[in-house]
Amino acid sequence: MLPKRYQQAVKNAVNATEENVSRELTPILQSNQELIWRGSGNDRQVLVATWTTHKSYYPSPGTTFQEKYTLWVTAAPKLKEFCVDYDPGESDTTLPRRLEQLLGLPPNSGHKFVVELWVNPNDLYRPSADPEITDYEAQLKFPDVSGYVWVSECYKQWYHSTADARYTPSSGPAYPWTRLGYTYDWGNDETRVGLSEFVIRERAELTVHSVNTTENYGKSASPKREKH
Repeated sequence: MLPKRYQQAVKNAVNATEENVSRELTPILQSNQELIWRGSGNDRQVLVATWTTHKSYYPSPGTTFQEKYTLWVTAAPKLKEFCVDYDPGESDTTLPRRLEQLLGLPPNSGHKFVVELWVNPNDLYRPSADPEITDYEAQLKFPDVSGYVWVSECYKQWYHSTADARYTPSSGPAYPWTRLGYTYDWGNDETRVGLSEFVIRERAELTVHSVNTTENYGKSASPKREKH
C-alpha cells in the first residue's frame, strides 16, 4: 500500500491549478551561473542528471552515445546540492527515500545510481504544456498558436499519452506528475515544488560525465563552471 501522502500527491497533481505554477524554475540559459556548461556555439552542452536503477543502462564516463528513448532529468548542480546538504539525522529518512519524495517517485522504486550527462539544450524540453526551457515558469495550458512558443500536434499527443500513463497506468503505481516543470516533492510539508525537471528527446546524442551510487553522489567532484 502506498503512503497516504503519496496517494494525495497524485490526486493533487491531477487537479493542479494556476495557483500551483512556480515562478522559480531553473532556466536553461548560458547566462545562468548556477548551471554547468562546456563547449561553444552549436556544440554548447549543459550538465544534467538522472537517477536510475541500473548503471549498466549507460556506457562508461567519457563515452558519447545516442539515447534511444526519452529521458527525464534535472539540472545536475541542483540535485547534487540537495544531496550534499541533506542530513538524514534531522528527519530519520535515508537519502534514497528522501530523493524518492523529492523527485515524485513511489517508495522503494529501486533507484540506486545517479548518472550525469552532457546534453545540447536544443534536445531538452519541459514535460509541460508549456515546454520552453529558457524561462522561470511553465503553464498548464498550451501556448496560443499566435504566441512566441509553438507546440506541435506530435508533442501534444506525447503530452496526453504521458498524462494517461502517469495518472492511470495499466500496471504499477500512478505518479504525481505536476505538468508544471518541477517534480512533486511529497515529503515536504511546506511546498510541493521539488526540482526543475526536463526531458531529453529520443535519439539525442549524449556524453556520460559520471556514474555514482546515490550515497556517493554528493561526495563526487563536479566539473568547474566555465567563465562567461
